[in-house]
Amino acid sequence: MRNTLVLIAVLAAGCSPSASDVKDAASNDMVWLEGFRYEWLFFNHRISHLEFSVEDGGRVGIVGGTSTTGVQPDLDDSCDAPTCKEFPFIDKADVALRWGSVTGADAQFAVGTAHLEVGAAGETTTLKVTLEDADTSALTAVIRGLRINTDHPLDGGDTCYDPSFGWLPTHLGVSLGDVSVSGSELSVPVTAVFAAGNTLEAERACLDAVTDRARLNFDVEVLFIAGGGATAEQTISSEAVFEYGDGPANPTEQVPPQGTPADLGLNDAVLGWRALDWRFHIDDPEGRGSYLRTLDFDVGEGAARGVATNYSKGTQTSGFDYAFEGVIAGHEVGGSIERGETIAQLDVELDDNGEAVVYDLP
Repeated sequence: MRNTLVLIAVLAAGCSPSASDVKDAASNDMVWLEGFRYEWLFFNHRISHLEFSVEDGGRVGIVGGTSTTGVQPDLDDSCDAPTCKEFPFIDKADVALRWGSVTGADAQFAVGTAHLEVGAAGETTTLKVTLEDADTSALTAVIRGLRINTDHPLDGGDTCYDPSFGWLPTHLGVSLGDVSVSGSELSVPVTAVFAAGNTLEAERACLDAVTDRARLNFDVEVLFIAGGGATAEQTISSEAVFEYGDGPANPTEQVPPQGTPADLGLNDAVLGWRALDWRFHIDDPEGRGSYLRTLDFDVGEGAARGVATNYSKGTQTSGFDYAFEGVIAGHEVGGSIERGETIAQLDVELDDNGEAVVYDLP
């Protein structure tokens, strides 16, 4: 289901991208993704559904389990209710979609989406698009959008835990390989990984019993760039350890590190991401997963970053640590370039089929 959102704010060097900015595969105009951020308004949560793209002006959907939708679970009579509890609540998400756009580029663009079913071991597929009469002397592929959905059957059959309520990640990653050419066909390897960890809560023992069986649907929207000018890449790393503090009533505030200096030495360039990879609660002896409060990545003029937090007064159950590694890619395309950020606050809703409502950002 798609829904139209009343926009809270638009901060842009120019105007927000619109549907007319997204052209066909032979276009010299394009909109691309430079960053995305979400933060839950009240508490930290699991990941059930996460979707963002700059297509059609911007699209975002997010669900963090029953504690964001207020849905009452329908528990099978054979399941032990005290160990399969849910805590229905309503939360909202502040989101920021960071984008760039170009008109009249010297390069050509094509967009495709890779569909994967992903678990802790990861999965790789090859995405192919057609771009007729393209200049293939310079080629780049960057991530243009993601869709993660945990409503996927568990390996090994049904259990008392409903995976559509989400997982606590220990590893979340996506990466693109090198672009190859065969005639008018461009292709790129796309790899994704998602590993789930434990809550370590007696009330959710039925979740912890199946974390090693978690799989989810993982779609990666990819922008191919052909022709234009010079290209460059840089690896971006970030990590932090946040102490717990005085328990859930007074956890330690979490201030993520600043961005890493990023200078690819390019002019009039698309700036995007070839890889995004987070690990949470690294080397935790009990396999703890993360109830995330924020997830954030961005590349802009002069800096890039990827960070996360789990701060949540009243519901935080531990300290938190993360490590991020990403690869930014730049490709000179000429033309007229604008950059901006679209900010909104989203209600968290499910449609009549129990699927996440996805909002169009004007």
